[in-house]
Amino acid sequence: TARAYLYPALSRRNLTVHTGALTQRILLEHGRAVGVEYMMDGQKREARVAREVLLSAGSYNSPQILLLSGVGPADELKAMAIAPLHDLPGVGRTLSEHPNYINFYRLRERNGVTKALRLDRATALVARWFLRHDGIYASNGAAANVFLRTEAGLDRPDIQLTPSSVHGGAKLWFPGVTKPPLYGFSIRIGVMHPRSRGWVKLRSTNPSDKPRIQFNMYQAPEDMATMIRGVRACRDLFGHSPLREMIDRELFPGVDLQSDAQLAEVIRKEGGHRSHPVGTCRMGLGDDAVVDAQLRVRGIEGLRVIDASIMPDVPGGNTNIPAIMIGERAADMIRGRSLPPADLGA
Repeated sequence: TARAYLYPALSRRNLTVHTGALTQRILLEHGRAVGVEYMMDGQKREARVAREVLLSAGSYNSPQILLLSGVGPADELKAMAIAPLHDLPGVGRTLSEHPNYINFYRLRERNGVTKALRLDRATALVARWFLRHDGIYASNGAAANVFLRTEAGLDRPDIQLTPSSVHGGAKLWFPGVTKPPLYGFSIRIGVMHPRSRGWVKLRSTNPSDKPRIQFNMYQAPEDMATMIRGVRACRDLFGHSPLREMIDRELFPGVDLQSDAQLAEVIRKEGGHRSHPVGTCRMGLGDDAVVDAQLRVRGIEGLRVIDASIMPDVPGGNTNIPAIMIGERAADMIRGRSLPPADLGA
C-alpha cells in the first residue's frame, strides 16, 4: 500500500511524512479535533490542522489514541485519571477476531517445503529469490484457501482452511549438524463469522505502553462448535485420496482426541487468532457505535477514523483488501466524490 499510494505522492508540497514518531493524543478544543500531539526525536511536537484529523492506527491503536485523548467510556477514563472530554462508550468495545487453530500432519515421504529448508538449498533459493524474484521462497507456502460450510443449510461458508506445505515448528537444518527434520505440513482452520466479542482498554496513560487486549474468544458456544466441526472437516478432507496416501499420521491434535470435550480443551489451549482484529471503533447506530456512515467520530467535529476498527463485524475472509477499500472509500468521502448512478437499462 505504501508503494501504491504513498510513494508516488512523496514529492507533493502539501505532504510531510514523519517516521519514528509516536502519537500522544488528538488535540481537542470545544468539541473539535484541531491537531495531533506526538513525540519525535525525544521532543513533544504538535501538528495543527485546518480541516480534519484522520486517525488510521488500526484496531488496537486507534481506540488507544482516542482513549488517551479523552474520548471513550467516561467511567474508564476517570479510572485512569484522564479527563473525559467526550463520553463515547463504544470506543474499544466489540472487538471481533477470527479464531484460529492448526492441524499438523507427518508426511510419508520427504516432501514439502522442509526439503527447501536444508541450509545449502535454502541459501541458493534465497539468492534465486533475490536475483530473479521467483522460486519456492517467493511463496508463503500456502497453496490454496478452502471456504466451506460445515453444516447443511448455512447460507455462506463458516470455515476457512489454509493448507501449508510446511509446519510451524520447521527450521533450517543440515545433515550431521542438526537433528533430522520432521517432514510435515499443516492446515490452518479459521472460524469465519465469530459471535464472541472482546475489548481494548488502556494499560496506562503512557502512550508507549501497549493497550490491554481481551478477545473473549469462544465466549459464544457457537464459535467453539464451529471450530470443532472445522477440525472434523479437515480430518474428513485428508482422509480421502490422494491426500490420504501422502500422510503418515495426524500429529496434532492427534487421532486419540475424538470427543467434542477433548477437542474443545486442546483448541482452547493451543488455538490462536488470524491477526484480523476489527470493530473497536464500530461504524453504525446505537450506543456502542463510534463513527457514522461517513467515518466521522460521533459527537466530535473534524475527526474521522479510517481503518479496520470501523468494521461492525469481521468479514468472512482476510481483512487486508477490505481495509484498503475503506481507505479508498474514505478518500472519496473527504473529497466529495461519488459514483454516478448505475445504468441498468430499461
